[in-house]
Amino acid sequence: MMKPNNTLLIPLLVCLSGLVCITKSSIPTPIPTPIQVQWTDFEIGAMISWGMETSASNVSDTGFCGFQTGNNGSWFAPIETYDPEFLDTDQWIQNAVAFGAQYAVFTAKHCSGFALWPTNPKSFNYTYSVAYSPSKMGQIDVVKSFIKSCQKYGVRPGIYYGVNNNFYLNIKDFAVVNTSYVAGQQNVSMQLYANIVLEQLTELWTNYGELTEIWFDGGETIPVMDNYINKYQPKAIVFQGPQQYPNLIRWVGSELGQAPYPCWSTIDSGEDKWGSGQDNGTLFMPAETDCTIRSNDRWFWEDDYYQVGLKNSTELYENYELSVGRNTNFLLNLSPDPYGMVEAEDSLIYKEL
Repeated sequence: MMKPNNTLLIPLLVCLSGLVCITKSSIPTPIPTPIQVQWTDFEIGAMISWGMETSASNVSDTGFCGFQTGNNGSWFAPIETYDPEFLDTDQWIQNAVAFGAQYAVFTAKHCSGFALWPTNPKSFNYTYSVAYSPSKMGQIDVVKSFIKSCQKYGVRPGIYYGVNNNFYLNIKDFAVVNTSYVAGQQNVSMQLYANIVLEQLTELWTNYGELTEIWFDGGETIPVMDNYINKYQPKAIVFQGPQQYPNLIRWVGSELGQAPYPCWSTIDSGEDKWGSGQDNGTLFMPAETDCTIRSNDRWFWEDDYYQVGLKNSTELYENYELSVGRNTNFLLNLSPDPYGMVEAEDSLIYKEL
């Protein structure tokens, strides 16, 4: 008669006692997709922050802060405010190439709601875009120009689109703001707003070719978003996108250009899409560390831009080491001025890297 195998009997009894019997080795190891692997090899990207937020800060002390926080300001920038008479997207990408960027992400629509392409959603007469600018340079399709410049200099293009805030439509944190409207703002329901978002993203994802990265600042909460991405941009890396989509990346958790140590490429299912991750996480979702060339998180050019400390090349190289060296990609900002060009002193630092 064979002796009972106690090594098998003991865990069996534990399971039968009503406890969950799952060993660490029984959880499948998450495998990166080929697109995620390729993205991590890029190491360095550029974030180009520019638009009505830039133009408005040149003429009003409400400026970018009012837009960024979603309706804290009392002044809505009329479309005439936007007049980039020296717009040069080639110069933007040349600066990105100078510091080694392999991809670039452009703010097609930030919190102001101003669209930097001639958007034309069927569900709403969206008049806050380049298509309605009274100036000749203001009518340029900046997204198209950005894409062409990326192609010209061998940089992979990406698009930032802010879902959660739109000052033009009085939306803050993906909700209608129940306060009085400022002259120029429009009144929409949340259902109509969701429709506008999906139509605008469809325009951006179908009219400008293949994108390397899609950037959702603060994430997004529209249930069908993963269907749209899979349909129109299935090869794109998506920052803070829907969890059902396979090619996801996450925010590192700060904008200081420093990843935590250790920083894992995996997170647990249901965990917030930011931070240091988990060494035995169930989802493969590498991190991206973003950083500005100016101190104090100065993403957009503002009227006091020259008074804000400019980081030197040694500091920025340290940011590279503390991001790429800690298992994340490094996303460095460019902040063109209201005329549409990167400042000369910023360019000098980029060229030193």
